[in-house]
Amino acid sequence: MKKLFSLAFAVFLLSNVVYPQWKSSDIPDSLKRNADAVIRRLATDIKIIGLNKVIVSENIVVTVLNEQGKIYGNFSEYYDKDSRIEYVKGVVCDDHLEVVKRLKRSDFKDQSMVADYSIYEDNRIITYEVFQTSYPFTVEYECRKVLNTAMFIPSWYPQSGYRLGVEKANMKVSCIDSNPLIYKLMNIDKPSKTVDENGFDVFLWDVSNLKPIEKEPYSPSFYEFAPAVIQSVTSFTLGGFYGHMDSWKSYGQWLHSLKLGRSDLSIEAQTKVQELVKNETILRNKVQLIYKYMQSHTRYVSIQLGVGGWQPFPASSVEKNGYGDCKALVNYTYSLLKAAGIKSFYCPIGVGDRKIIFDDFPGAGQTNHIILCVPNGVDSLWLECTSQQYPFAFISHEFQNQKVLLVDGDSSRLVRIPRGVAEKNVQTRLVNIKLDSIGNAEGRMVTKEYSAELENLFPEVWSNKKDQAEIVQRKYRIPGIIYSSIEYQLDDNSEPTGNERISFKVNGYASQTGRRLFIPFNPFSQGSTVPVKVKRRLRDVEIDECFTHIDTITYNIPKGFTIEYSPKPKSISGLFGSYNSIVNVDGDKLITIRKYTQNRGKYPAKEYNNFIDFLLEVSKQDKQSLVLVNK
Repeated sequence: MKKLFSLAFAVFLLSNVVYPQWKSSDIPDSLKRNADAVIRRLATDIKIIGLNKVIVSENIVVTVLNEQGKIYGNFSEYYDKDSRIEYVKGVVCDDHLEVVKRLKRSDFKDQSMVADYSIYEDNRIITYEVFQTSYPFTVEYECRKVLNTAMFIPSWYPQSGYRLGVEKANMKVSCIDSNPLIYKLMNIDKPSKTVDENGFDVFLWDVSNLKPIEKEPYSPSFYEFAPAVIQSVTSFTLGGFYGHMDSWKSYGQWLHSLKLGRSDLSIEAQTKVQELVKNETILRNKVQLIYKYMQSHTRYVSIQLGVGGWQPFPASSVEKNGYGDCKALVNYTYSLLKAAGIKSFYCPIGVGDRKIIFDDFPGAGQTNHIILCVPNGVDSLWLECTSQQYPFAFISHEFQNQKVLLVDGDSSRLVRIPRGVAEKNVQTRLVNIKLDSIGNAEGRMVTKEYSAELENLFPEVWSNKKDQAEIVQRKYRIPGIIYSSIEYQLDDNSEPTGNERISFKVNGYASQTGRRLFIPFNPFSQGSTVPVKVKRRLRDVEIDECFTHIDTITYNIPKGFTIEYSPKPKSISGLFGSYNSIVNVDGDKLITIRKYTQNRGKYPAKEYNNFIDFLLEVSKQDKQSLVLVNK
């Protein structure tokens, strides 16, 4: 669900009638143009009463213009052991503002968020999905939520998604001056500040007439250019643990306090680990042995009970039960390493739509996962501890160059995972194909993935044989291909690598016209659809992955055939990457070689069409054919 409705709040009572100012015809054309929905009014009120009490209220009116905008008309709100929904209500009206349905608490679905990999969780969600089928229609919701901790002051996103206009939105935040509000502004003006009759500092933000934001290909994260207020207070308590949020160091100190006394492995486990590594002298090898031991003795489950959502289970619990969430498994691995005399660090990191983006503004909302860092000279080891199948020291594209909070007591600090480089994120593919005289093919393909490119194989490696075949069929998209064998192998003894070995047959691989066979230049590395060029690009171009792909295809030319045409060598090099292709002949063998490198980076909006030109030129070269003729 959109984050738009995940701040619960009520300033206004739902009226018995929806006021006529919510007519869809009254929405300014500038807000309806390119919009799927328009927020007519959003009023958010947050009152921070103390370290362990926050009242968050919201009232929102949304006009949904079409089916694509329906998601903005739905409601969702989360709560858990440390919060409660005091009330929620709503009303749905048609375009004539006649009430279709008044919503009371019982109309909202209240359900557990327990996943099939969670055994301890008290997170719940209240939702309402609108079933209106005629457009436009208008909904109004109001809700009040009480939090038992000031650790999670909701951020404010008045414009929470693409193709969403905003007529009016405001947020009022009240707090005591002894625990001041700290905030980070993104694409929004500073608030006005007053003091109310009770001595609370009051901050007020107002925005209006926000035009819909259109999605652009290769765009930065939506929240980099949408208006937002990221906020917190300097002090909080959670589960009896007092903490500060005025710096990443202080937040790290608080997380460190949650871990104290939780490295309580049994003497037997400590002795076993010491025996496991006693003959190894190289640190990396020791860590790898312990990592494999951890993987073979644990499994991942989600733990989301109160402070348990932040505090790891003791290592002894994981040792006894064989399971834990990311925090518990990282702490368990930390404890195993500690028993072997190896130092490591607990590191919160963001995945998905979360990332640590502010060096000067800490916040629990910027992270949602934990990994482990093991110092190893200039090349620290980064360990993902939640999978029994993950290769040792593998760093995904998503984690490369990300900031993490290295939890080290009073020395807690932000550090950055090394930036990936295209020279290391490599895929090589060797294909040998035997063609017959009518274009049928029989071949074998070996693909090897290095470093972050290894994640290309994870869906197949972690699937059964039946699912593997379906995934491979979708991946290569070659009409009529039949796979006679599919094999996978991961190797992380030195650097993470993986192999895919496939044998296949294809009727009509080369199309036949008279005496000629038309062979596709490289059907195994066809890229995704290239976006169109535009007259006016608004935002930067962001390419978030870097890699190098090298394909070598060797064709055995059928007897009696000769080469009539082959593409000329091509070389393209520029800001975004490079492309090189060549065709060689070796006796009765035709060899195509293709090398494509993509650079990671953020580029000015004016470079967008140049980037598209680069992709189009690559696509054009890849779609060429080689021509054989039967003499």
